[in-house]
Amino acid sequence: MSESASVMLELPQEGPARLVTRMIDRRADGGKALACIPLSSPFRRPGAGGAVVPAVIAVEMAAQAAAALEQGPAESTAAHERSGPGLVVGLKAVRFSVGELAADREYEVELVRDGYAPPLGIWSFRVRLANLCVAEGELLTYVRS
Repeated sequence: MSESASVMLELPQEGPARLVTRMIDRRADGGKALACIPLSSPFRRPGAGGAVVPAVIAVEMAAQAAAALEQGPAESTAAHERSGPGLVVGLKAVRFSVGELAADREYEVELVRDGYAPPLGIWSFRVRLANLCVAEGELLTYVRS
């Protein structure tokens, strides 16, 4: 998906801090991304089934996916679709079904845009590993233009 590759290159995270690996769906009201916690993550520690990180890292997965969606397609020229770097300014009703996330596994991040009044955005998110929802909640973002 060429539009996703060009957007992903614009995320500021690099190396082990970049969790979102690619966008797999993009719609006007949200989208889906794939994310992976690298084994080189500074948050990883040994776990019973291999390397794990605190479940709160799922929020960063959702934030990175929202940033990619907020930037819009590379060919977009509309100001509200093509913005500068953004910030997470709030979290609401975040729930975790696990305490730890396995590293080196592929997670699906689903986002739905619940509201948008530039420069603020509201996103519902779900992070899944296979069929298990490991985290869900709402992200509030501020996008600098």
